[in-house]
Amino acid sequence: MDLQEHLNENPRLSEWYLSFSAEAENLAKQGYHLVTGWPADEYNLSWDDYRNWCHDQLDNMEEGVDDAPYLPPYIAWRDERMPDGDEGFTWMCCELCGGKAGNRHAVSAVRHEPYDYIPYSVCGDCLQYIANGDLPEDM
Repeated sequence: MDLQEHLNENPRLSEWYLSFSAEAENLAKQGYHLVTGWPADEYNLSWDDYRNWCHDQLDNMEEGVDDAPYLPPYIAWRDERMPDGDEGFTWMCCELCGGKAGNRHAVSAVRHEPYDYIPYSVCGDCLQYIANGDLPEDM
């Protein structure tokens, strides 16, 4: 069954898809595309944050007492601190489709030239569609 047949068969699915695709198309016109998760900058885990953390580790050493602290590579430091993207339950509506209260997940609209991103807090249906193109089944 193709997309249009699914939408014709299920009015609630059609309503969700129209809400979602209107926002996605608006973003696309501005050069953005949707991806799961938020960039490290959104969590204060950028390269500059890592450098500041390293400086703090070195500043906290007592001269003549402490050995040099272990400073992990940036990627390891960032990945250790990066949340999984599940924001938990909220009463707020989904920022893409307008869905009512529920669990929210991190999604970003990303533009590469010039680099910019917009963080979104979205429902599981929107996350699933962004991640792998699967339409929600429980509508």
